[in-house]
Amino acid sequence: MKYALIIGWITLGIPVFGQLKEDDKSLALTYDYVDFKAFSPKSAIGLTGEYMLGDHFGIEFSVAGGKDYLHFGTGALFAPLALLLSNANTEDSGGGLLILLLGIASLFEHTNYHIPLSEKVELVPYVSLLRFRYIYEEIQPHDVDIFASWSIGTKLSLITKKNWFINATVEGSQLYYSGRPKGIQAGIHIGRIFKSKRE
Repeated sequence: MKYALIIGWITLGIPVFGQLKEDDKSLALTYDYVDFKAFSPKSAIGLTGEYMLGDHFGIEFSVAGGKDYLHFGTGALFAPLALLLSNANTEDSGGGLLILLLGIASLFEHTNYHIPLSEKVELVPYVSLLRFRYIYEEIQPHDVDIFASWSIGTKLSLITKKNWFINATVEGSQLYYSGRPKGIQAGIHIGRIFKSKRE
């Protein structure tokens, strides 16, 4: 426990040298390899976006699919609307509260913590509490095709001077289902950072 506290104290004190800052947004094309126990491996291509809540924390939404597979989460449903509202003048209309509520919904899908390792490299551990997965098998090992899941993983992010980035990701996942089948997901994301208007 004391080691966890020391590591947390050190990482919170690291100055942010990476290019992602509060209110920055990013969008990336993704390729993911997904392999759950009792299912055949699947490949998926999709989109992922992130909104930075501070210099370290970000919320992410993603949607990806391929043959016999699709995944998405609450963030994929609500975060795009929140991003649109964040660009509008919402102070007088109560839109700020709506953005907050949509952001909270997105937190359940994917919450990132950015740890700068150098000026252009970040390690980004994350947790996903609620992601939906459609997994089709000709001989289905379960009596359903749609599953809720949770995941814990990390990304290694390389950022260029022109605000392009490439992420290598790996995560362990588990389905919220009888027997709780486990799986892994690994991928490559290539995208662009959109700087906040304040910078």
